[in-house]
This record gives sequence, C-alpha cells and structure tokens, in this order.
Amino acid sequence: MDKETKEQFERLNKKLNDLLAAQRKVSETWVGPSFVTDLTGWNFEKMRQARQNKMIEFKRSPGGGYLYKLESIPEQFIKKVS
Repeated sequence: MDKETKEQFERLNKKLNDLLAAQRKVSETWVGPSFVTDLTGWNFEKMRQARQNKMIEFKRSPGGGYLYKLESIPEQFIKKVS
C-alpha cells in the first residue's frame, strides 16, 4: 500500500471510529432500579444476581446506588404488557 493510500485509509478509519463512539454514547439510556423492576418483574435479589453474573450493564449512581443500561437488558427478560 502506498503512503497516500495508507494515510487516506487511516483518516477514514479514524472517522468511522469517531462516528461509532458517538453513536454508542447516544444509544445509552441509564435508568434506576425501579424502572428495571417494573420492566422485568425482577426483585432486588434478581437484579443483584444479574449484576454479579454480568447479565446487565450497570454503574454506580452519584447517590451510591446503581444505574442500569436499558439497552443491555436481554429482551427475553422484558415483560410484554398488552
């Protein structure tokens, strides 16, 4: 690969990575435990198990509790409400 082609490839690769990072940031919705319990029917013990088994993405909230990434909840655990 010649120098010019390589530089062009690297620029495109960087732009793609920047776009993907921006898209990931936009598609993250962090919700509290009550939202997750309503959505899934899980109790707080099931949520602890989901955190421990890495079934759902979570982070500590500023208040010391947990926040859960809505997009990481497996679809099979979401209750279908009619």
